[in-house]
Amino acid sequence: MNNVWLPDNGILYLIIIKKLKHMTKKEIKNTINKAVYQFVESLGYQVSDDNDGSYVTFSKDNFKTYDDTIDYHRSRQECCVLNCACAESKTDAEKIDNYVQELKLTIK
Repeated sequence: MNNVWLPDNGILYLIIIKKLKHMTKKEIKNTINKAVYQFVESLGYQVSDDNDGSYVTFSKDNFKTYDDTIDYHRSRQECCVLNCACAESKTDAEKIDNYVQELKLTIK
């Protein structure tokens, strides 16, 4: 658990992790997704939700094209970037995926 990013309210985060063990699968997914959104915002991304229920888009102001954005699939809880995306997007998408995996391992 040492590699898991803790927001400013790290103690509250640890309490939430303990509560996750008593939640339904849907509640767990929603809680993980909210933690991911906080993590992404700490990396400097803006979260854009088109309310279709499947994907959320992460973008930065300094990105030159839409190709550099990161799509996050809510139910699969993984990131998707284009092959032509900038190196920063690819690296951050990997960070986000690793963060999700750490959260999932913490819950088990």
